[in-house]
Amino acid sequence: RFGYLATKDKELFKAMKKLQSQSTSNINSITQAAAVVALDGTADKDIESMRVEFEKRRDIACNLINEIDGLSVVKPNGAFYLFVNIKEVSNDSMEFSKGLLEEVGVAVVPGVAFGLEGYFRLSFATSEDIIRDGISRIQKFVSK
Repeated sequence: RFGYLATKDKELFKAMKKLQSQSTSNINSITQAAAVVALDGTADKDIESMRVEFEKRRDIACNLINEIDGLSVVKPNGAFYLFVNIKEVSNDSMEFSKGLLEEVGVAVVPGVAFGLEGYFRLSFATSEDIIRDGISRIQKFVSK
């Protein structure tokens, strides 16, 4: 991973520098080369193309989840995860997620892992076909 911070706040800069120096350093040469391309503008068309694609995948996943009785999701503005509300069908995200995997073969992360009991995290960083198939399986599991 590659990241950076810019701030005018000298105290914040000193604190971030201290934290960073103890936790990360020396990103590999491949990441450095990729960062140059990402920041110099040559990848802008590719980045926009993928942003549009992920927006489409997000919208499909949100619409399909919200069609399932007992589940709901708020459309996120970033990342490629949904936090799906399961409170109407289960109060145990660990058991729900385990059943989902064992019974219909869909892997999600229980919300309790993020301090969000009553939710599970679903990634839409995959193809539209896999999103549709996975959510169809979730609907089958919830409808049983």
